[in-house]
Amino acid sequence: MVGIFQAFCEERVSRMEYQCLLNIMECIRENNLIQNLPNVSLILDKYYPCPQRDKSAQNKSSSSEIVEKVSSASNYTLKYVKEAKGRILKSIIIPLEQSIGRENFFCIVGKLKSNLAINLTTRFDNSGISLERRTGVPIIWGSAVKGCCAHARIAEMPTIVADEAALKENLYLDTFGGSVEIKADSTSKQKKIKIFKGKVDFFSAFMVGANNFSNPIETDIITPHKDNSPVPIYFPVVKSGASFVFIVALNKYGLYGVKEGRLVKTSAEYRAKILDYAKYALLEAFELGVGAKTSSGFGWFEEDKSESDNFINSLQKVKTDIAENKRAVEAERELESMTPIEKYRHRLEAAPTNGQGKDASFLSDEAKNLKNKSVEEQKVFIKVMMEVKKDALKSWRKKGKQEYTLIEEVAKLLGIILK
Repeated sequence: MVGIFQAFCEERVSRMEYQCLLNIMECIRENNLIQNLPNVSLILDKYYPCPQRDKSAQNKSSSSEIVEKVSSASNYTLKYVKEAKGRILKSIIIPLEQSIGRENFFCIVGKLKSNLAINLTTRFDNSGISLERRTGVPIIWGSAVKGCCAHARIAEMPTIVADEAALKENLYLDTFGGSVEIKADSTSKQKKIKIFKGKVDFFSAFMVGANNFSNPIETDIITPHKDNSPVPIYFPVVKSGASFVFIVALNKYGLYGVKEGRLVKTSAEYRAKILDYAKYALLEAFELGVGAKTSSGFGWFEEDKSESDNFINSLQKVKTDIAENKRAVEAERELESMTPIEKYRHRLEAAPTNGQGKDASFLSDEAKNLKNKSVEEQKVFIKVMMEVKKDALKSWRKKGKQEYTLIEEVAKLLGIILK
């Protein structure tokens, strides 16, 4: 629906089509269907009625109604906030570590010192918020993170220089990129534009902590005093105390350079210098604010050093879980390819002998029911007991258990000597 309103403004959608869509959205609202939508992103991006051209009080009230519904959709959002840490480690951190190495990127967990307003837009009467499409969790897009960091160090960006050599190893241009005009002297009409590509990638910042809130999103309000008829403007914000993880990594331009026509790896010292500069810019952006209304105190962060350390320290546990899941999947595939008798042998070998676990009594039950098994199953069972589960077999024999007596009888019929 965001695109529909934009298309209407650009006259790519007719007034009749636009009005028809508005009617559909109004029907959804009147029948209270939004109540059953768990994903806040869907509420805003799909089922929020596009504003009319007029800025009437009625239109403002519909805005506050939607914002209230967004703020109350808590369970769905919190579910994915709790899962976010593991998802980021699996889908971003581990691939980065495997591809470019741990020393070529860093993670910082930032904790909000004030409410965060992200993606406010006049198309929704200032009622927008930036949410991940699939999960509905608040997100600060990578372009916004990069923009805030670049703004924090904007004073160091060169605009016009007399000599191109002055731009060599300029940390601002190496980190963020940009274009610089090279002019030999002030009277010259000839100018040359040099374009630099940033050597650092700023990833989107995901929420990884909700500070025990029932819902990390709440409603804020602005009361403008205009034309002697103040109408409150409601907009959703991320609560102060929520945490986001910021990930910054060197890209291919930072990892490699061209020397004498050959592609060579940049020095470790140079890479560390760029990452340190990017980290300093990010921490400075935390103090200046991220998102909208920063001059009013919104979007101020502080680094949560303990959480930053815990985030990376939990990487090993995630790797172990991934390895175990991989082994489980491979074992399941192997099991599917087995014949019935091979599956039976596999289960016998995996069964516990200490009387604990899922199949605690499996060996005992199979021994008691051995005479009713097929000859092939009987042979497999006795072979496994002699070769793999011999300690259990000895224990049954010493204690004079019924299981051993039954196994002995079947073994004699099959001509097998128990060891």
